[in-house]
Order: sequence, then structure tokens, then C-alpha cells
Amino acid sequence: MSPRVRAETAELAFVDCLTRLMPESERVAAAPGEFPDPLLETAATVVAPGRTESFWIDVRVPPAAAAGRYLATVTAQIGATARQLPLALEVHPAVVPVRRTLRLTNWFSVNPRWLGYADAPPLSVNWWRTVEAIARSCWGHRQNVFWTSLDDWMIPRRVGPDGGLALDFSHFDRWVQTFSHPDFETFIEGQPITTRDGYDGHIRAPAWRVEEGAVKREIVEVDSPAAAAWFATFLTALRQHLAERGWLDRFLLHLADEPHGHQLAPYAKLVEYVRAAAPDLRIVEALDVRDDYVFFQDRVDVWVPQLERFDQSVELLAERMRDGVEDYELLAELGRRDAARARAIADGVVRSFTDYERDVPRFRAARRALLEAF
Repeated sequence: MSPRVRAETAELAFVDCLTRLMPESERVAAAPGEFPDPLLETAATVVAPGRTESFWIDVRVPPAAAAGRYLATVTAQIGATARQLPLALEVHPAVVPVRRTLRLTNWFSVNPRWLGYADAPPLSVNWWRTVEAIARSCWGHRQNVFWTSLDDWMIPRRVGPDGGLALDFSHFDRWVQTFSHPDFETFIEGQPITTRDGYDGHIRAPAWRVEEGAVKREIVEVDSPAAAAWFATFLTALRQHLAERGWLDRFLLHLADEPHGHQLAPYAKLVEYVRAAAPDLRIVEALDVRDDYVFFQDRVDVWVPQLERFDQSVELLAERMRDGVEDYELLAELGRRDAARARAIADGVVRSFTDYERDVPRFRAARRALLEAF
């Protein structure tokens, strides 16, 4: 008899659709259909007559579990009426390491309405519950880099005991601790510390100072004395706090998203501020790499190139990537055991930067071959 899946190892989520979650006021046009995407932590939902809804089941397989076929029963109940659905789970001998070597980020916003908390304001109890639910979902999908605001609602600027500017990191600390996992390393992705009007807009700096006993905020030029004073204060305090908490190696800092063209001059000034006040902070940036490769090579530590630039900059990006490519965990594990077989599987789905497998059945066949290689 096949062993059973223990109920406590399974987690149930309702599969919602983006078209249902997006408010009418924010829609550019009607969607041609419903697109399932969000997985909401609930075991119950309202199903209208004539509709079909979906649930997603995650099963946590212990590393020591024996390979083989496991059976389970799912019960759906409406009032006093219940139906049972038999399921089978196939466990392979391959073990995906808990430690993540591929760094993965998805930028997100915290919207408690999506989890049924109505309009819970930022930093409220239900807002933090939403953050915790996002963290659990991200961990479950192997995300280990987390978008983190550095604005004044997350790190309030206050008047310190000496009358100068002081920073309150309590909300920031709670955010980082919420996204920190006990079994693998996570990284803090600090949001851009500048502002601009649109993609091609001029980069400027929000700056805070104490004036007549109160904190004042203004938007200034990046090369202004006000910006220099603010960034010296902020970056020094941020670097010191990260070091005190033991988070310095986990922190990545954005300066301005996808800098390009005339934005490179103020961007270079921002890099100067960082290198002067906190030289061990690593700068990460989404890059619009064109003919400015040397500029970024000298100023950005972690590159996130735009996908549409691969065709035009393959050789330059390949040169950069050779400095530190991180492979997918399971394929890397196979490579340590059988390098030729791992290479054959990888080459079968990723033939070059711009030529990779798009056929879903063939991609799934490659994944099965990877699982069965152990």
C-alpha cells in the first residue's frame, strides 16, 4: 500500500485572477479573459453558480522522505454536502537544496485589500499581516531578495536629542526581520534614493534637514550642497545601522531605476556620495545598457540588464556575467555529480542568450529529465 501524505505538510491557497483584483478605475481597457495569478491564503471562497474556481496545493516534502508514490484525499464541502477527490504525489530522489544560490527578486506593493483586510493603512496590524503573507509566499517560490523602501514612512526622519537630524530604523528593522528566513539567506534591496518625472526625466534628490526645530523635506539638484549634506548623513547612518545589525553583506542599494542618457551625470554624482560615505555598500541597478558599458562597469556592482538589450549587447553582458554567474540549485547539484549530463540538459533548453526553449511540454520534459537524473 502506498504511504499517505500527512495533512500538516499540505498548504491550500485560492487561485484568484488579476482581472478580479484590479480596480475598475485602474484599468486601461477590459481584459480579454481572466488570468489566474495570485495565490491567496484561504481554504474557503464563494463560488457563483455556473463558475469553476481553482485551488493550489503545496506539499512540503521532507528531505529524508523516501522516493515513490504517495496518496492523498482532498475534501471539498459546501454546507452539509462534501465530495472527496483522490490525488497522488510522486516524490523523486532529487533534493532541491534549502540554500538559494540564484538571487531572485520581484518588486511588489503591499495591498491589504487583496487579502480581505479592507483599506488597512501602512504599518497597521493588518498591513503587517499582509506583509507576513507576502513573505511566506515569496519564500515558497524561492524568492530571496526583497524590495525595501528607504523613504521617510519606513525610516522616519526626526529631530534628535542634540537638535540634529536623526533616523528611526524600527519599521525598517521589522520589515527586514519579516523577510528574513531562518534556513537560508535573504537580501535587502533598497529602493532608489532619488526621484524623477517619467523615464526620461531629470534625476533629483529628496533631501531632509532640521530647520527651526522641525524636519523639512525638499527636492533639490543632486549636485547641490543640500543633497551632499543629506546623503552624507543618511548613507553614513544607514551603513552604520546595517553593520550593527549584521546586515551589511545582505544589503543592495538602488540609486535611480534604469539610468540612461542625460541622467548619467547626476548618477555619477550619486555614486560619489555612496563611495565616500559608505564604500562597502553594493550598488544594484536595472540597466539600459547601450553604449555606456564602461560607465556602468566602473559604478554599478550588481547588474540587472533590461531583457531587450540582450540582442544588442550580448558580448558585453556575457563578459560581465562571466564574473559571477549563479546557477539554478538543482542543476548545479547535478553538475557536481555528472557535469556532462547537467550540461546536456542545460544546453537543451538554453542555447544562447536569445535562443531558449519556449515550448511548455519540451521544457517540462527537460525538468523531468533533471529530476530523474538523481
